[in-house]
Amino acid sequence: MLSILAAGSIFFPGLFLLSKRCLKHTPGLALSEGDATIVSARLVSSIQAIMASLAGYIIASSCEDVIEDQHWLTSTYILFAVPYFAYDIYAMFLCYWHKLQVKGHEEEEGGRPKPMGSEVASYLRREFLMVLHHVVMVTICFPVSVFWRQGKGDYFQGVMFMAELSTPSVCLGKILIRVILTPLSTCFLSLSTCFLSLSTCFLSLSTCFLSLSTCFLSLSTCFLSLATCFLSLATCFLSLATCFLSLSTCFLSLSTCFLSLSTCFLSLSTCFLSLSTCFLSLSTCFLSLLLFFLPTFLPQSLTLCAAV
Repeated sequence: MLSILAAGSIFFPGLFLLSKRCLKHTPGLALSEGDATIVSARLVSSIQAIMASLAGYIIASSCEDVIEDQHWLTSTYILFAVPYFAYDIYAMFLCYWHKLQVKGHEEEEGGRPKPMGSEVASYLRREFLMVLHHVVMVTICFPVSVFWRQGKGDYFQGVMFMAELSTPSVCLGKILIRVILTPLSTCFLSLSTCFLSLSTCFLSLSTCFLSLSTCFLSLSTCFLSLATCFLSLATCFLSLATCFLSLSTCFLSLSTCFLSLSTCFLSLSTCFLSLSTCFLSLSTCFLSLLLFFLPTFLPQSLTLCAAV
């Protein structure tokens, strides 16, 4: 147990000092004391969070019974990580102190440096919840997890370890702000101003083209209205032509009807004419017969009339 505590007590501060030294003396980085301290603290926090998440995943995935199953990594990692919380309180204080130096609040109004006690008190007031969290982890959670549990609930302990999974992302964002954005802020500002000017120019051109497009759209709308009007007139004339065509068809039908009636009357007249001719022929025939027989019967008729 003591060897694991000692390993954690050496590992986290040693990793902090090693990363700080590398960041200060690596060519191309050469960070200041304050930036190196802040970035190193974030790196150590990220590494601890990754280790805790991996340990939690291994523990939770190996426990089938969430109450009774045990894994040796649970107590081992708790013992190894306890010194981290004590170290992190000091590392956070160093980060806080360097931030005050950057902001120029490390001196009082008389130009005299503030005493360390006031700096510590200011740090405790500002980071009270985080310091309280670390103290509770060491004084309460550590004894409960190692001694009071009696080896039960390793699964839930692993799940709580995996809650550290979000820490690397938060730390990475702060590291990028310190290492990349701060040294290049002037360059990015100039580039942003240049891009802003270009954007304004393009915006003006876009506005001009938009105005021209609006004008062409208005003209197109006007021509479309005229075309619609002409189309309406053509449709009207077409309707009138269709109406006249219908009337012509109607008159043609009536003429055909009258022609049929005339033909019918003509046929009737021809029929009556044929009948009249027939009667005339018969009359002529009777008249001929009468003329033929009249000389024969006329003397006898006169004789009879005289006798009478």
